[in-house]
Amino acid sequence: MRADWHGTWVGLLCIGHIALLPALFALVWWDQRSHRLPDALTLPALLLSQLGVMALAHYCGNAGVLERAGYGLALAVGVFWLLAEAPGAPMGFGDVKLAAVLGLHVGAHDPGAVVAWIGLAFVVGGAHSGWLMGRGILGPRDHLAFGPHMVIAWCVVVATMSGNFWESIT
Repeated sequence: MRADWHGTWVGLLCIGHIALLPALFALVWWDQRSHRLPDALTLPALLLSQLGVMALAHYCGNAGVLERAGYGLALAVGVFWLLAEAPGAPMGFGDVKLAAVLGLHVGAHDPGAVVAWIGLAFVVGGAHSGWLMGRGILGPRDHLAFGPHMVIAWCVVVATMSGNFWESIT
């Protein structure tokens, strides 16, 4: 890593996270409404995220961020793809593509944090479905859009991991 870019890559990565938010909000709205995550939103978000991480790695001279992002993406896609192929298909393939985008971003900080993000997504989703079932809104066989829970957990994990950036601007 070049000395003049030391620590700056975290700030640039946070700007990438913030730039991704409008697409994530659109995906959450769409998933909540139709239980689908359209390719027209997930694939461009994935492509732009990959290009952004590659540019970040190149300009900051930090190839490690690219490697970490790749590990994060692979781990997230692997977990959600297995769930999409599980009996009863509890996840759709749109969730796999969204996991690729979010795993890339979390993994750029720390691939190990992808496990925390996935775990938190299931905790948030479980709490939400428990609340809905308790109120009689959701039945035991009903489907729940999981994209919003993935995004909420991603926001929490990224915000906690981007502490260096927040400290540098305050």
